[in-house]
Amino acid sequence: MIIHLEGELGSGKTFFANQLLAFLHCLEIVKSPTYSIIEWYSLERATVAHIDLYRISSELELHPLGLDQVYQQCDLILIEWASLWESYLPKPNHTLTFLFQNQIRQIALMSW
Repeated sequence: MIIHLEGELGSGKTFFANQLLAFLHCLEIVKSPTYSIIEWYSLERATVAHIDLYRISSELELHPLGLDQVYQQCDLILIEWASLWESYLPKPNHTLTFLFQNQIRQIALMSW
């Protein structure tokens, strides 16, 4: 399953990923993949990749990430900032868009 997480900086994308992984009984500390680009989590019943494409500046930087391998090995893939490189990525099962305005947080869900 591929889930795209969209929204401005600080809107809650990484927090959501953290809470989802906690719900799935992830015992590891879930950290933002902003600098590592990809964080891997091996759960009892699933392998999860949490990807952040914010710092990718060209399509040439996507290939060395080995995303094809990620798609083959993972049961759940969470991708932050996927819209920046949407034409290079497989279509997601769901897209969550996070909004944070006037101290109110909202999430819009699109399923494909």
